[in-house]
Amino acid sequence: LKFPENYKLEAILSLGVPQDHPAAYELEKLDLSYNAVISLQDIQGLTNLRHLDLSYNSLATTAPVAALTELTYLDVSSNNLMQVHMKGLDTLTKLEHFAAAYNNLTDLSMLKNCVMLKTLDVSHNTLLNISVVGGLPLLEDLDFSYNEVSRLPTFQTTCALRIIRGEHNLLTS
Repeated sequence: LKFPENYKLEAILSLGVPQDHPAAYELEKLDLSYNAVISLQDIQGLTNLRHLDLSYNSLATTAPVAALTELTYLDVSSNNLMQVHMKGLDTLTKLEHFAAAYNNLTDLSMLKNCVMLKTLDVSHNTLLNISVVGGLPLLEDLDFSYNEVSRLPTFQTTCALRIIRGEHNLLTS
């Protein structure tokens, strides 16, 4: 994606890509990590987006990503997101990589429809239950370290898991 030199940085950070800008329709990868993005209200027009990195920002909610049904990669790590802010993820049925480390998540139920997930990093949250990952048949890499999980989920017999990182939890079984 190339913007003219005089294009305002604020427009990019607020995702205010002009509707007549060809990049709005053809953009497949957007990395806005390490910024001060608070709102995603104008992101719905980026319907071809497949890779979105919003880590290390100040997001208020993930709800607008629901329109980005082509997403295969989403990183919202280090945004101080809580469960109530994690809206819209159930529509991302093509999602293969999801990272939400260093937030305040307590539950992963919003991922129940994300059956294409291969990589899941939800480390450094306040998760109590990760049972939903047992229903993700393609999951290969799971990191739920530094949470409050006391029990491993029951995995499907066709489970693809190769890597599990679960240190620093409250596991008893």
